[in-house]
Amino acid sequence: MYRRGVAQMATNEEELHELDQEVSPKAVTTQEGKITSVTFVRNTLGEPGEDERPTFVPVSGSDFTRRCSTLILAIGQTADKTIPPEGVTVADNNLTSHENLFVAGDFALGNGDAINAIADGKAAANAMDSFLMGTTRQGQVLAISGLDHVNRIRDFDLLTPPEMPVLDLDQRDVTAEVELGWTPEQTEIQAKRCYLCNYKFEIDQDKCIHCDWCIKVSPRDCIRRLSHLNVDEDGAPLDFQEVPASDPQKATYIWIDSDQCIRCNKCADICPTNAISLRKADIKNCGAN
Repeated sequence: MYRRGVAQMATNEEELHELDQEVSPKAVTTQEGKITSVTFVRNTLGEPGEDERPTFVPVSGSDFTRRCSTLILAIGQTADKTIPPEGVTVADNNLTSHENLFVAGDFALGNGDAINAIADGKAAANAMDSFLMGTTRQGQVLAISGLDHVNRIRDFDLLTPPEMPVLDLDQRDVTAEVELGWTPEQTEIQAKRCYLCNYKFEIDQDKCIHCDWCIKVSPRDCIRRLSHLNVDEDGAPLDFQEVPASDPQKATYIWIDSDQCIRCNKCADICPTNAISLRKADIKNCGAN
């Protein structure tokens, strides 16, 4: 049961099959200490609220009841500000206004995904280690290594994502894991779909002869003729001016757009001057010194 419409749901297609009605819970009926039913009221959408999503307006006289033995209330997630001592505020870098109290994950960053919450938990652990030991003992470095080839092909883009096997409805309870996990074969299919974003193809402009073979062989619009490219202080692209294919003479260099690259290796394989190289970037933990 959901209070707004499908368009406002923070969910994905796999979860939408559970959708039944757009309603709010109104009352719970119990018998001998056990839940027997829940009464709901239907909603219409109103004006946007503080979160920029439409508010929900109950429809008078639309109450209805559904039998229920287990009720899970999941109508939003917010940090419980009563957990820290009174007056304590959250600061940056997992710190708070209390020197002995640290925060991490959704409590520190707001609602997010599990990946960022786990990464922030590791950062909080390092912050606590530095606090307890009086010195920073952990650090990170960016390790760059050169590679000759990447084992990814264009066909991997055509793989159909495997469906997650789940328990039958009559087998589910509050303790059972509903998603059963992929088989090794399904896991391999899903892994092959990864675009390997830490791999980057680059063109040596001193070796490039503007033959355009890399552009012609690329399966996506990821290699461009440019007149200029603006980057920030870290070298990340900010914007670029592309030269029309009808007037290639105006191009000053050829550039690979890593955001569009699918790491198929075709450009490096066909380059007649070996101007295209491949680098792999990894973040590694190490001692601060």
